[in-house]
Amino acid sequence: QGLDSTHTSYIGTKHVVVVGGGIGGLVAAARLAKAGVRVTLLEQNAVLGGRCQSQSVQVPHIGNFRFDTGPSLLLFPQIYKEAFQDLGVRMEDV
Repeated sequence: QGLDSTHTSYIGTKHVVVVGGGIGGLVAAARLAKAGVRVTLLEQNAVLGGRCQSQSVQVPHIGNFRFDTGPSLLLFPQIYKEAFQDLGVRMEDV
């Protein structure tokens, strides 16, 4: 009663709320969604990615410079490869 087809398609489906849109939250949400679970991802910031961000600043006498703020891809490459593999995508292709 009062439900549209979008909502009725989820009846009987597990629903998980993932808090945090950093790399861990994104990977968890993607794995759950691939397994057929309905996922809601909550993130307090305007963009996803957690510490995997970059900031651009104007540096005097140099110009625009981009700072990467998250080193975890370099520190834990195997974790990322496993996450991509679990999702059926080769990290090298992205």
